[in-house]
Amino acid sequence: MPQCSIWSNQQMIQDIPDDVWASLAAAVVLVTVVILELESSIRVAIVLPILLFLPGYALMTALFPEKRINVPNAIGRRAPQNLTTFLLGEDPIRLSPTIRFVLAVGGSVALLPLLGLLTSAVTGTITAKTAVVTLALFIFVATAVGTVRRLQTPIDDRYAPSFAGKVSLIKASVSGQTRWESILNTTLGISLLVAVFTTGFVLTVPNDGESYSTAALYGTDDDELVLGNLPDEMTREQTEEVIFVVNNHHDQSVDYTVVVKLQRQNSDGTVIDEQRLDTFNKTIAADQRWRHSHGLSPTFVGERVRVIYLVYEGKPPETPTRSNADADVYHWLTVTE
Repeated sequence: MPQCSIWSNQQMIQDIPDDVWASLAAAVVLVTVVILELESSIRVAIVLPILLFLPGYALMTALFPEKRINVPNAIGRRAPQNLTTFLLGEDPIRLSPTIRFVLAVGGSVALLPLLGLLTSAVTGTITAKTAVVTLALFIFVATAVGTVRRLQTPIDDRYAPSFAGKVSLIKASVSGQTRWESILNTTLGISLLVAVFTTGFVLTVPNDGESYSTAALYGTDDDELVLGNLPDEMTREQTEEVIFVVNNHHDQSVDYTVVVKLQRQNSDGTVIDEQRLDTFNKTIAADQRWRHSHGLSPTFVGERVRVIYLVYEGKPPETPTRSNADADVYHWLTVTE
């Protein structure tokens, strides 16, 4: 009896489709790349294709574990084979590899903001690490559900792509029952691939003609940097740690100056009180960032108090303002006694 159980478990593992292992491996790669904080272009090049495909693909395996679907629709006819057979009015049904790919990409695009909202609701903030952990958990759960459902499906009807049969899979994805179906399937698949890789190229390859500087403010949460995680209320003379980050998106080194000001405004946005808190300087190499931590201590009270960081490429003017800064970032505060 134990030998039979062991054989059954081994057979079950052997029956797990190849794409399950590939999906789990890709999810591990996704988490690893984000946690290791690799160079931005490398990180985007690896993460983007996974984000655009894997969440939706995992969901499709959970929803559609079969190669063929024989469920009648509301008017008693079987659902069409895929998008092209729907348009051309043909009947026997199956979720072709091309349509599965389309639904995977579309599902991923729809799932990402929903998972982001879920992460924000659970953790209170969204960071790259918390977001990728949520995404990885979803992929693991959806893949596990899809695996169980596929193993419960008769082997002849089971969706089980094999790397050994990838040539047949590609042929199946572009073949159709009619010449028009084959043409439409091929065109649709090529269009999606071009769209995905074009997006990746645009996001990962720098534009030689684009040069600029950006700035951001960070706080900390359990020793982890969190964008915008700063207090909304402070008392006078209270000190809070603020980390500002300046990114040099130029193709050469830049001598940066950051002027920190505290401003109080009235209801119509006019600055009625202002104080220069500090000035910082640093030379940053091309495509590098400057991260600096300092203590913020408000010196006057009010409900509309703004701490603003004015970034200058070179020496700042005698009167630094938002209008003459190369970049700026600010945070609103309510300051009490």
